[in-house]
Amino acid sequence: MQDCFSRKGRGAIKERVVEVLKDCTNVAPDKITEESNFFKDLGMDDLDHLGFMMDIEDEFALQIPDEFVEGLETVGDVVTYLKSKLVTP
Repeated sequence: MQDCFSRKGRGAIKERVVEVLKDCTNVAPDKITEESNFFKDLGMDDLDHLGFMMDIEDEFALQIPDEFVEGLETVGDVVTYLKSKLVTP
């Protein structure tokens, strides 16, 4: 999986994050941007956010430490975090 993201990069990661998000929110995928805040823009509460983060862990086959989860408040935050873990320089 990491090799795939090395070639495709940030855009491919964002597409997969949005795919996971569309199952967690009532927001149309074309309305989700990297600036979208999970709480303010996408209407998530803490439980929704936790469930989404667990889905992201499953989708990308990695563990996100609890101390990072609270700081991931936008789609871009999640994409940046995932890129740092999945894409080899």
